Amino acid sequence: MTNKIIIKENQLADALIVHKTVTEFNLPFDEKEFNERVGQKNNLVLVAYLNSQPIGFVISYDFQNNGSIYCWLAGVDPKYRKHGAHKLMMDYLEIWSKQQGYKNICLKTRNTRRNMLAYLVKYGYNFTGVKNQPQIEENRIFLEKKL
Repeated sequence: MTNKIIIKENQLADALIVHKTVTEFNLPFDEKEFNERVGQKNNLVLVAYLNSQPIGFVISYDFQNNGSIYCWLAGVDPKYRKHGAHKLMMDYLEIWSKQQGYKNICLKTRNTRRNMLAYLVKYGYNFTGVKNQPQIEENRIFLEKKL
């Protein structure tokens, strides 16, 4: 058996499975919430597989129809982190976004998500804003990467 990570598009059911394993997320979302948020907007659902097991996901969509794709949710099952799945999915998102004519990838994270912040800075994302919360650790941090 190979240990190669495979990325596939449009696998929402598997993305929902992986989402439940990502401890940083407070509550899992379901297909209904996905459809309410994304609806008919241009979107990309990616799932990373290792030995046919879904281990990571990225969900992005055209949030404001302004030339940017919004990376709404991304995560990797904690048991499979540090294997490159997130980077492979984000690289795929960049290529797909360029092919779709997007100029930027936008997203938000929180102060508490230090590993994600370090990753985003390392791979060329720039800070564009902060939404303050009662607890500074929960501040929402907005980032963007030009494509």
